[in-house]
Amino acid sequence: MSAEHDFHYPEVPTFNKDGRIPLHILYEAYFSLVDEGWKVEKIYEQEAKFPNGEIVKLPVYGFLSPSIDDGPEWSLWHVDEIHGEEPSTLQAAKNKIDVFKSLPYYGIPAVCVFGANPVGYIFDMRYYNQSRRPNFGPNFGKSVGDFEHLIPTKLVRHLPRHIFINNETADTFAHWILRVQQQYKPLLVMDHHEDEFQFNILDRDWDSFYSYAYGERKILQVINPELVRILEKSGYPMKKNYVTRFHEETENGFVINARDGSLDQFFIENQYLERWKRQYNYRRVHDPFDSFLNLMQYIKPWTLKTKYAAKAVFTLETVIHHENPQPISDRSKIHEEIIDFYPDFYKIVKEAE
Repeated sequence: MSAEHDFHYPEVPTFNKDGRIPLHILYEAYFSLVDEGWKVEKIYEQEAKFPNGEIVKLPVYGFLSPSIDDGPEWSLWHVDEIHGEEPSTLQAAKNKIDVFKSLPYYGIPAVCVFGANPVGYIFDMRYYNQSRRPNFGPNFGKSVGDFEHLIPTKLVRHLPRHIFINNETADTFAHWILRVQQQYKPLLVMDHHEDEFQFNILDRDWDSFYSYAYGERKILQVINPELVRILEKSGYPMKKNYVTRFHEETENGFVINARDGSLDQFFIENQYLERWKRQYNYRRVHDPFDSFLNLMQYIKPWTLKTKYAAKAVFTLETVIHHENPQPISDRSKIHEEIIDFYPDFYKIVKEAE
């Protein structure tokens, strides 16, 4: 795609009870990066099915900054709206599009994925196939950030965390990342989220929250306190020392290096598993054991491969109060301030690299 291309994002009805901006308006701002020399690649499409039977395909794009050097470059990656009920992250990116435009002038290569779950966004659904309340039946929630089928287990590196692919969209997303990272090596990854809070009967507590951080502790110890300062401007204190419902311990408001099978863990891993490939052509063999050995020769369930590992990854959560949510414009300001600090955070990680 070039700057001369007439970019157009589908105009579709969008949930707006919370005041969220329609996607096609958001993309007007994102597409302005092309005028600054950024490249645009379509990563995947999601199908939006409306009550009247109409089906519209909503694309998800990756924006790649102009190359600074000839070879692979340590880059800043930005991702938002993995979950559809987290709209302020998209608005923050729109409001701070000039910060993204400035990154190459700071000598910072960047990759941005704005609105990774457009169907979830327009319908106010957590997943593109399911509402906010998870259902663990046959039609379980499919997250575009579920990379468990590519991440090795901790003890047996030749086995994935999950044998089966949760959804093809996440697999397509992961392989796009693997291809793009050959040129844009992820150094710092910022993954923006929101989290809706309800009163927790067990904890008698609903006024605190936590985020996730992955990477080398010497880097995290420098950046985490600044992120805590910004995140707590939402009016809620972060859980400094706490055990989450996923049995993860927080340190000063962050779960450190969680093994959760997410996109964020995938970025920090230096290895991944390629899915199995069937190359076996059946031929009749009388000896059952000999037949089994012949089968194993041609079926290789998973192949362990190497990849670039990010030096620091942050999953940034802000609060949506369940009963009395703040306006999106107020919530987005927290994410906007974090985006303002992107050049500083990148410099910290680069100098520690």
